[in-house]
Amino acid sequence: MRDTKGFTLIEVIVVLVILAILMAVALPSVFVDIQKRGRKQPLQWSVEVLLLRQ
Repeated sequence: MRDTKGFTLIEVIVVLVILAILMAVALPSVFVDIQKRGRKQPLQWSVEVLLLRQ
């Protein structure tokens, strides 16, 4: 058995696939939430964005 440090290519690919699946599940719900907020209170959202930028 070799005494090496680091990750194998397979381990990195597995982690990237898992992250891609999580992002594919999470991003659509985030965009829907942003669209709902934008329709309900566009002025309040704009003010919050401007205040955060300062």
